[in-house]
Amino acid sequence: MATEELLKLIQEDPMGYEGYLAYAKYLETINLKQAYLTYENALYFCDDETMKKTIQSKLDEIAYRNGKVEPASIVIVCYNNRPLTQQCIESIRETTPEFAREIVIVDNNSQDDSVDYLRQQKDIVLIENDYNAGFPGGCNIGIEAAKPENDIFLLNNDTIMCFNTLYTLRMGLYEKDNYGSAGCVTNNCANNQSVFKSESLDELKEFGRNNNIPNKRSEIKLMLIGFALIVKRKVLEKVGYLDERFNPGNFEDDDLSLRILMNNYQNVLVYNSFIIHLGTVSFKKVDYSSILMKNYDKLVDKYNFNEDNCFFCFTHSESNEAFYLNRIKEVEKENGKILVV
Repeated sequence: MATEELLKLIQEDPMGYEGYLAYAKYLETINLKQAYLTYENALYFCDDETMKKTIQSKLDEIAYRNGKVEPASIVIVCYNNRPLTQQCIESIRETTPEFAREIVIVDNNSQDDSVDYLRQQKDIVLIENDYNAGFPGGCNIGIEAAKPENDIFLLNNDTIMCFNTLYTLRMGLYEKDNYGSAGCVTNNCANNQSVFKSESLDELKEFGRNNNIPNKRSEIKLMLIGFALIVKRKVLEKVGYLDERFNPGNFEDDDLSLRILMNNYQNVLVYNSFIIHLGTVSFKKVDYSSILMKNYDKLVDKYNFNEDNCFFCFTHSESNEAFYLNRIKEVEKENGKILVV
């Protein structure tokens, strides 16, 4: 059966295990790790106990052939906003199988009822900070607490997982061996990662349901926004965790993306992995522009981007366009050189 016909089976019945089962069999000759992920999805949607045993046998066989993909530890840093965190956790439960993920929550000393709620959740790993470690610092604490063999999925608490978000994201990450990180598309994000906008959650969820089916729609990116970013564990251990000089947040994702590139891996944006992003809730009560400026300067200093009166624009973000244009004009006045990446 041709690839198009296999994918059509899934499109016609995206919650039916038969389409994933057929596609997984095809992938065994193409990409063993993607085959493993697709057998996992078939197992998730299957309600036939006999067939479940058959699918599990295939997973065991592929694991024996070194095709196993370890679960993803979903690391979420939260500070107050309990309803958002609860909504995010519930969306993970509704859209992902337990055997494919671990939920790690780092609470940055919330002053509302967040910790009371989180303590009642039996399926999460909870770290209760007695201080606010910021986003990079909180993520690193969560990474340390996650199972050491798991990939790391950094996820903002102001997100809502859609149907197949995690499955298609992991499929994108494991499309090639040299893919180090993979990011989602969304409704609200810079870096040209927004693909659909709506004020209706139902419309956004419906878009995700129709969008998040297997295909090879992806794009190599210079950097990926860290609101929904998965990184292979072996890559993260090689390049290092998030740089806490960028606390409380901003440009730590640029920095991580750059280090991934410097270690000969690639960052890939997965167009068939859509997630809902409500957007920058954590920074609404702080001077966001000031933090952005300071952390941009830290990035420039870290990599010596200003050597010899040069200005290097590393990130590609339409929301920061005015900021970069002003910096470029300043350099032009001094007859400086400009390199826009």
